[in-house]
Amino acid sequence: FSRFCGNTCICDGSAGGVVALRGAAKGSRVEHCVFAGNLDMNNGSNGPGGDSVTGGIAISLEDAAGTVDVVNNTFAYNVSAGKTAAAGLTVKKGVANVRNCVFWGNRGIAGEGSANAEISSVNTTVKNCCWPEAAREDGNTPDDPKFRTVKRYRHYPSPTGSCYETGDATGWTDADVDLAGNPRLRGEKVDIGCYQSPNGGLAIILW
Repeated sequence: FSRFCGNTCICDGSAGGVVALRGAAKGSRVEHCVFAGNLDMNNGSNGPGGDSVTGGIAISLEDAAGTVDVVNNTFAYNVSAGKTAAAGLTVKKGVANVRNCVFWGNRGIAGEGSANAEISSVNTTVKNCCWPEAAREDGNTPDDPKFRTVKRYRHYPSPTGSCYETGDATGWTDADVDLAGNPRLRGEKVDIGCYQSPNGGLAIILW
């Protein structure tokens, strides 16, 4: 449960990332976090826009079969300069299990960056997630989440957007809350991302 917002990360070489999971980091879990408005760039031996592992989360494990769980997170409007990296999630080595995450508005710098600016990976399982290039399978959607940004970097799903009540509700209880402390379950449904949209009408959004 953390906010990684408005940061500038400059890596000297091939290793970057707002959150970098490397070496023996297998078994890690990143949950209920927002990565928004970050700039991740390479200014080292590979030069600006070099072949670096950058992004909101950058994964490069020593064990190619090692796993990292990325669950209930929001990646929005981040910028990356790595030519083969995404501004959202980059997995160079290892396996990422991604569920209930939204990747939207992320991009490379001036044409640099991966052709897929949201997710760059060769070994990732993605379910119940939202990003522009998503195929309509495993609960994934390419449609606009239509964020309602109530305060800077607080990107709530809109009731008319694709992330509203389309997350995987398996295992949730009435005691679960989102990143802002709001109840997570709405009946038996949850939204995609780290924030749960208030249930229509007049609502109090906790900070």
